[in-house]
Amino acid sequence: MKAESATEGSSVLFRQLECFLAVARLGNLSRAAEEMFLTQPTLTARLKALEEEVGDELFVRTSRGMRLTDAGREFVPYAERVVGGFEEGRRRLEELRGATGDDF
Repeated sequence: MKAESATEGSSVLFRQLECFLAVARLGNLSRAAEEMFLTQPTLTARLKALEEEVGDELFVRTSRGMRLTDAGREFVPYAERVVGGFEEGRRRLEELRGATGDDF
């Protein structure tokens, strides 16, 4: 089996954070999976992998959908900073490319 590179691991973690935030925002696995263009089992697997990574349960399933645990609520702002920082950086590079017409 091939070892995962740091870049691949970062990419996987980033996608897990995006999934986490979508479920946290929507409170529903099916809607979050649809928004992320994923199957529900794929989304569930990403959430489980993230929970294993952070060592805590982030959601509780209820009859009304998914509810954040205390740990999940605490984790939201950190996930938002990671995802938001990446999006800001990407937009900034797009602006710079547009201004110069060059890649960096």
